[in-house]
Amino acid sequence: MSEVSFIGGFDVVWRKNQLPGYPKMSLKNNLVLAQIGGNLFGLDPSTGRELWEFKYPNQGYNINHISDYDDNIYCINNIGRSHHSETSRSSVLYNLNRANGEIIWNIKLSDHVNLPAVAGNEIVVIEFCGDLIGIDKKTGNKKWTLPTEGKQPIFLSIHKDMVIFVVSQRINSGESPGSIKHIYILDINTGKVNKKFEENTLIGKFYISKSHLFYECGTLDDLNYFYREFIKGISLKSLKELPSVLKVNNNDIIDIHNGTFYLLSDESLTCISFSNEIRWQKKIGFNPGHSITTFEAGVTYLKDGNCLFALNPATGEEYWKKELLPTNTVTIPFVYKGLIHDFALNYS
Repeated sequence: MSEVSFIGGFDVVWRKNQLPGYPKMSLKNNLVLAQIGGNLFGLDPSTGRELWEFKYPNQGYNINHISDYDDNIYCINNIGRSHHSETSRSSVLYNLNRANGEIIWNIKLSDHVNLPAVAGNEIVVIEFCGDLIGIDKKTGNKKWTLPTEGKQPIFLSIHKDMVIFVVSQRINSGESPGSIKHIYILDINTGKVNKKFEENTLIGKFYISKSHLFYECGTLDDLNYFYREFIKGISLKSLKELPSVLKVNNNDIIDIHNGTFYLLSDESLTCISFSNEIRWQKKIGFNPGHSITTFEAGVTYLKDGNCLFALNPATGEEYWKKELLPTNTVTIPFVYKGLIHDFALNYS
């Protein structure tokens, strides 16, 4: 059994027992979304009261993708087994009313969708079989398509009125097979490609700040695992690559806020600019290597194991430190109405 707890003011405000499995949680605009198995719950973050429940008509093999935008929630329900199975595969995109969980419209697709949907003011965008599709949010009708000839999709996000879509294309060059990453930046309303970049190095995670797209670059180690070496950037204003790179350690946990990078290593939290200027560094060690940061109202909350720190993001000064309930997994603290909420997953 798994148990979901939200903690405000370091006292348990409410607790909700769940079905077996790993629940996915998010908190946005006064609503907690909790996806457990084939059900999606809308919960009151103050009390934990269940506001509504949406049951997927078909139980998917893959984890269902959830996207929360304004008054709408977009759920992609993948149905059928993986690529290696003979079972037929399909998916359904649901547009749900955020207030009551009711279906506004749904679209049936003939294969799995690999990435969560993104949405602008009028268009919701999904990836399907490597292509990008723009759909009218009100009607569910297709508005535009960006074909990529079946390339492997690896990243999809939105920045203002731009869609950022990254696909991978395998190449064979003599005895050294590799891949080229195509980074598309296009207009969300028309599907027109404003700029396309190509990257030949191996790419890890992507990060988006107020005006930049950053992505990890590296190599494969002896065990064929990705080894992070540096971070490159693209200006989303000029649509040009940044001339410098940020050198990082493979073991760092990386977060970014207002264009500043926060690197969590086994021993310290480092605040560093993209130009490799160290602004401050704080030694930690309560539970090294298992830390996540959250930024809210000018405060950095550092989750280090079962301990929560409140720091000044400009100087690293420690405001306070508190121990939380024990948990068996790394979780992200939420801030809601002046209270810090922590989702704790415990197996018994």
